[in-house]
Amino acid sequence: MQRALAHVPLEAAEDVAPGGDEPLAALPGDRAPALRPSHRDPLRADDGLLEVLETARFGVAYEPIVEVSTGRTVAHEALARFHRADGALIPAARAFAWLHGAPALFVETELALKRLQLERAPGHTLFVNLDPDSYLGASGAAEQFVALLARAGLDVVVEAIENLDARDAVRAGEMISGLRDAGLPFALDDVGAAGGIISFEALAHADYLKFDRSLVPVPRDARRLAVVQALVGMAKHTGARAVLEGVETVEDLELARELGVGFAQGYLFRDRFVRVGPDAR
Repeated sequence: MQRALAHVPLEAAEDVAPGGDEPLAALPGDRAPALRPSHRDPLRADDGLLEVLETARFGVAYEPIVEVSTGRTVAHEALARFHRADGALIPAARAFAWLHGAPALFVETELALKRLQLERAPGHTLFVNLDPDSYLGASGAAEQFVALLARAGLDVVVEAIENLDARDAVRAGEMISGLRDAGLPFALDDVGAAGGIISFEALAHADYLKFDRSLVPVPRDARRLAVVQALVGMAKHTGARAVLEGVETVEDLELARELGVGFAQGYLFRDRFVRVGPDAR
């Protein structure tokens, strides 16, 4: 799961989460972003984000998604990383928050990130995060994202966020509709997150339900767990698969097993994280 301001926990934990032959810069349409928006800037000038964008110093952290019953890694989620020239990471949540103020640059950056994530994927099934504000951020952007993901030569699952506010939910619905029309499977991210807005339409048609990490902390809430069990049961009837995020201990993994959740991801599997830096391309 990865998004801008509303997705700080995973993306901000740069130290926790960490394909093709052509270098990213040689791929069609992958120009170094040249825009310099000066408004809504949550970053200080010395944070180096503009230099990162102009030189495309992007990386990826691939977090494994593990089958609970076998312990086997069956997929990875790709998380964006922004590397300064001195090797330091700019928190991705802050970078995306800044990019939201520059829609054209946001689209261009997201396309470059997705090319890199697809190019360097460590396995055949890859979950990628797609923000509705980039998908709908410019004329023709939706078609570019769909074409890129559809021809990737991988089993790509798009993680869609529909739990921010009413306006975001509408935009996410538009994106989900476009993905479905293109035959691209999608995962409904952060199910159960505080303040979430999730429509019946999205629940009914999601290929994956990814339960928010807020379910994991102890003490366990019996009523909350009962709701999760009901949603897992619903997923079985609709053909969707359930994933528990934020799994950090063996006890968390056992909880997933007890709830009937088929897949898990989190720091418990940190030895399987795969990181790709900007110099690895």
